[in-house]
Amino acid sequence: MASLEQPKTLFPDKWRQLGELIWSDLSLVQMMTVRILTYLADQKNVSWCREIIDEAYLDEEILSAAAEALLK
Repeated sequence: MASLEQPKTLFPDKWRQLGELIWSDLSLVQMMTVRILTYLADQKNVSWCREIIDEAYLDEEILSAAAEALLK
């Protein structure tokens, strides 16, 4: 988890399991997954991350909370 404290050191391929975690029943897990995927998609230009977010059926509240957290 040290890489989460230093996001510039994230290696996208090590986070492919997020495609499964986004389907979790826990909203906090979904929110963190969206945050990490969004970061990778936007900052590292990783297209599969955006695809996972777009294919997931998430509540607007989760998407909003993840977006707000990214702005801080």
